Amino acid sequence: MKNIFKISLIAIFTAILWSCEENDEIQFVTNEVAGPELITPNSSVVLQEDFEDNLALTIAWDDADYDIQTPITYNIEVDASGNSFANPIPAGSTKERVYSWTVKQLNDAALAAGLKADEEGALDIRVKSSIGTNNGKEMISNVSIVAVTPYEAFVAPVGGPEFFMVGNFQKYYEAAEWTPTEAIRMKHIGSNDEELIFEAFVKLEEGNGFKFINEPIDWGDLESNLGTIGGAQDGNLENSGGSSDIKAPETGLYYVKLDVANLKYEIAKMDWGIIGDGTPGGWDGETAMTYDFENNKFTLSTGLTDGQLKFRAKNAGNIIFPDDDNTDWKFNVGSGEDPTGNDQSDGNFDVSSGGFDLELSFDFLGNATISGL
Repeated sequence: MKNIFKISLIAIFTAILWSCEENDEIQFVTNEVAGPELITPNSSVVLQEDFEDNLALTIAWDDADYDIQTPITYNIEVDASGNSFANPIPAGSTKERVYSWTVKQLNDAALAAGLKADEEGALDIRVKSSIGTNNGKEMISNVSIVAVTPYEAFVAPVGGPEFFMVGNFQKYYEAAEWTPTEAIRMKHIGSNDEELIFEAFVKLEEGNGFKFINEPIDWGDLESNLGTIGGAQDGNLENSGGSSDIKAPETGLYYVKLDVANLKYEIAKMDWGIIGDGTPGGWDGETAMTYDFENNKFTLSTGLTDGQLKFRAKNAGNIIFPDDDNTDWKFNVGSGEDPTGNDQSDGNFDVSSGGFDLELSFDFLGNATISGL
């Protein structure tokens, strides 16, 4: 019996070797894996600032299947529909199978994705699952589409070099004053990521102080805490926990410019007006607008004639760019699709004869909103 058993084993081993010779590749069969599957139906949400802490939207999905027992991390991303997630906006992370946004959180995500305030837009939502470190074995879900109508609010830009402002003014922008963890991000205007030049359009009351920091973290953890040297308001900065505040000399809307590498800053209180052959002063001088500090906007009720106009702050250009060509026109707002306070390429507004109640406002990044034309 032992000999028979040995012969049987030899025969089986020989058959396996012969089979391997006939088939060069040995194939191993594994169970299939599957990504997360969104099960939330498409919906429509109208967001209102008065209810910013209320629940706005909850999404749910079936677990990803990695065929192993391991914790799974889910990262939620959003983008405006039609962008194919070319520049996805990170919108949350969880190890659960559901995720919720408050009204403010969803509003911020929608605006960051490019949806327009007070207009219904389509927001694509997807979930990316990963296991292990460095987002290992990442898989992507299907896409859910939500119709979202956001309200106007400040949203910091995503990506690129960062510097922030912190100070008394934060209370005007839904943050706690002098709270570094709630510091407001400035707009990077350097020609590349290494040129650390930033700007902001910020409303300040007389005596309001502010400083510049590199991250929205606690004071003791900062690498950069930029303020004046001994309180001198001369455009020079030092990086020190003992640096002093920059102070607003009077109440108004200010343009603030920061040059990190050279430890320099510039500020100018902006006096906006209208100019053009359709305005009372023609092209020779601005017709001044009045600044409403509480509502952070410039207003003017005036008669116009057939012609053209622009909004301009000549005084700010003369302060910030005194030696540049075309300094009078460094700060102007024209008829572009996405107007800003310092876009030199925008054209003029065409106007007709009549009475007009004009309004002009800016967010922290210098994006302009115009009404009354």
